[in-house]
Amino acid sequence: MSRIMLVVLACLASSAAPGQVAARDCDGAIISESAVRFASRDAYSRLLLQSYKRGRLFEPQQIEKGFRRHFEELKLQLENRGYAVLPDDEIKTYSPCDPAPDS
Repeated sequence: MSRIMLVVLACLASSAAPGQVAARDCDGAIISESAVRFASRDAYSRLLLQSYKRGRLFEPQQIEKGFRRHFEELKLQLENRGYAVLPDDEIKTYSPCDPAPDS
């Protein structure tokens, strides 16, 4: 597992607000897009900082495109590892493997 992926997973585990990493479904963890976006921004910001320290400068458009690309790539990596990344409004607070709370 890459160092960046470990940092991202640690960010997801430690910084997500209640409801963002909401439950485990029958196949794996459910994560909100906002939690993934937060972790992606943090990880990409660290990469940018390292680049700036080495003298590399970027145009604002390059930075914006990089943030979007990093988010999409992270989302795909998480999905490949068995996580379900869902829009915030689709996050459930219970596991679909368990009976529904109202039954």
